[in-house]
This record gives sequence, structure tokens and C-alpha cells, in this order.
Amino acid sequence: MDRTLKSLSLLLSYPTTELQEAMPEIGGVLASDTRLTAAARRDLRPLVEALSNDDIYDLQERFVMLFDRSRSLSLNLFEHVHGESRDRGGAMVSLLETYRAGGF
Repeated sequence: MDRTLKSLSLLLSYPTTELQEAMPEIGGVLASDTRLTAAARRDLRPLVEALSNDDIYDLQERFVMLFDRSRSLSLNLFEHVHGESRDRGGAMVSLLETYRAGGF
């Protein structure tokens, strides 16, 4: 599952040419992991294909529009929820403890 989690996390990373070059391996990991449902594997396929084949600048522009310019889709969850308040640090520590409790 470690490779699957890493592959899924890479799908949410900023598109680079290195990511595009790795997409065949990433797609293979996701397609072969039977712990993911058949529907999940099928639903991931168009994203894997887009990240593999689309123009890198188009991918980067879509990423920025989705995740950097959209507050509701921001990948910076704590900034979105807590802004610059002191609560953000505590929330980050709490998430770290949750990951550790889950074995990560």
C-alpha cells in the first residue's frame, strides 16, 4: 500500500516533466492494486492519462487554477481553515499525531 499511497499523493503534486515521465509507473501501480476498488481504478485512469499526455503548461495552469486560486479546493488545508491564526500550528500537530497513530 505504500507505493499506492505515494502514487496517489503524486497525482496531487504540481505537474512537472519528471512527474509526466513517471506516470507510466504510477499508473501501473494504481491499476494493479486490488485494494482499490475497480471503480476507483477506472476513475483514476483519465487523470493518469491526462498527466501522461497533456501539454505540461496546460497541466500546470489547471493545477494553479484548481488548487492555488480556488479557496475551496486549496491543498493548504490549515491555511484555508485557520488562516494566520495560532490554531493552525495546533491543527498541524494534531494531524501529525493522527498519521503516527495510523502507522505513518
